Amino acid sequence: MDETSKNERPVWRVALLAAALLVLGFISGYGFQTRQHAEQTASGPGSGEAPPAVAPLVRGLRARPDDRLLAFTGVYDQSQRAARFVFDLVTKQISVAETPAGWQDYITQWSADGSKILFEREKIPRPAVDAVAGLHEEEIRAALPASTRSASAPQSGAPSHEEPIPLSGEDIPAGERIISGQWGPDGLVVKTRREPKALYLMRPDGPQLLDRASVTYYQNREVRENGRPTLYVVRDVPGQRREFALFRVQNGQAKQLGPAFRNIVWAYISENVRWLIVCRQAENGEDWSWSLYAVSPQTARLVKTADVPGDVIAVYWSPDYRHVLGSSGQSLWLIEMPTLKARRLGPRTDWNADDAAWLNREQAIVVASAGVLWKVRVPDGKATQLWKFPPEYWK
Repeated sequence: MDETSKNERPVWRVALLAAALLVLGFISGYGFQTRQHAEQTASGPGSGEAPPAVAPLVRGLRARPDDRLLAFTGVYDQSQRAARFVFDLVTKQISVAETPAGWQDYITQWSADGSKILFEREKIPRPAVDAVAGLHEEEIRAALPASTRSASAPQSGAPSHEEPIPLSGEDIPAGERIISGQWGPDGLVVKTRREPKALYLMRPDGPQLLDRASVTYYQNREVRENGRPTLYVVRDVPGQRREFALFRVQNGQAKQLGPAFRNIVWAYISENVRWLIVCRQAENGEDWSWSLYAVSPQTARLVKTADVPGDVIAVYWSPDYRHVLGSSGQSLWLIEMPTLKARRLGPRTDWNADDAAWLNREQAIVVASAGVLWKVRVPDGKATQLWKFPPEYWK
């Protein structure tokens, strides 16, 4: 982004974020994410120099609830191939499950018990073999300690993958198709693509319609309140295509919480549904204006509005909800709650991270940048390399 002029940068950035938001608008556990493409150009004709190696791209980096395993997608070979990777933070071993040629799997979520991952399969704009698009779940197992390992268990210390199971949603009404989903306390909640869009709870006796939106969903969380499935969703206000608001949906009844929003870039609900961030472009055209709301079942109350550096592109709530990690720009940032004060995490200013994830049980994050996984300590920003893609993925 440094090569983009100051006059062009805000328009380009907002357009990129808005376009990606429509594609990735149903992200579980994380806020809006995008990736930056560093320009990779070959040497000029007759120079005799080999083209530079292109780093694999990491998408959907997710930490298992116990922090033992990291799951992510690697896109490589000039963005023509992809695979699902699972890295064991204890054994430092990795396992790879190749995705069918011409497809990539965006990993959305670990199950609460850490036994499965949920991912969405989508086409890469390249020739593709036959495969089932849409949501899948896959069982993942960490290697057992050598003293307790059975003959059938993995011997290399690497995690194991079971055959993925498509979650096709055959009972979804005609004219709709599942594009994304997340596990909630009552099961799998999916979003469909059509006009209007819809959210369904996938039940053994068939899908249960939870909510509809005429324009789009920015983000949604399913929780249990008073023993009942409850949705908190940011979507368009009925009859208003340019206004959006936070709604609480229970028993098919939607209640608007707080004011309607206009001119928003993204909205991000915390996993405990008690905080909401609404992002707009700041008046200076370079940074972001964040509005933080405290959420209850009755209302959404504005707590603070402040400008946040434009270098913050992807956002992730910390497990204790005291900070938001900002990444995908030059630096890593921590935004404090509820003051919205931002500070740079560590001295490095060339991260351009593909993706990041908080670890749940220690004050640290994992960052994927230029083909390398790093562990970064939150107190001081000290970074330690965890793993690097082998040479065969760099081309």
